[in-house]
Amino acid sequence: GGGASGTLLAINLLKYDGDARAEINLVEKRDAIGRGVAFGTQHDVHLLNVPAGKMSAFPDDPEHFHRWLLAEGHKYDSHDFVPRMLFGKYLTATLEKARETAKANVILNIYDDEAVDIHFEDAKAEVVLASGDIHYSEAVVLAFGNFLPPHPSVPDKSFANTAKYFRDPWSPDVDTVIHTDDAVLILGTGLSMADAVLRLRNNGQAGKISAGS
Repeated sequence: GGGASGTLLAINLLKYDGDARAEINLVEKRDAIGRGVAFGTQHDVHLLNVPAGKMSAFPDDPEHFHRWLLAEGHKYDSHDFVPRMLFGKYLTATLEKARETAKANVILNIYDDEAVDIHFEDAKAEVVLASGDIHYSEAVVLAFGNFLPPHPSVPDKSFANTAKYFRDPWSPDVDTVIHTDDAVLILGTGLSMADAVLRLRNNGQAGKISAGS
């Protein structure tokens, strides 16, 4: 996985300063590295829930993300809660910088693919990709991110095939299929619900929004 967790791990592994050869294989089927669900949003109303001055990729350099924001021309204070999509861009840029400055014996390979199976033998792993390629590794990290929520636990699930039912709250169709005067029911009252409400209101939603948990 090449979302936030996988990308952050790769960034820090690229800092390896030893003499042995180190090869990092990062497998991600999404178009952009470092985005995942949380930071792949394209809506600037979706904010980080931690101030910019505490969102660094490096635990020993807590202001790194805030300095990047300033270098990119953003005027945010270190105490500001900034749009999450900016952190996604930061992770992508930081990975590229780490790749450029890594020692010659530290290699990063990025595969536009999906891991579908894994086998272990003699303390080594065979990771099988959807393309049929096999990668051999001494260590494997599972950074799968968030899976889609289950359908509601009711006997009749015919609603799942209707146009205005969204199992994936991040689907781009939410912006076009839901009309601004529609009444909307959100199942769940966590952070994803808050994101959904902010997104709908930002789109001009005037209909009633109800949430239940």
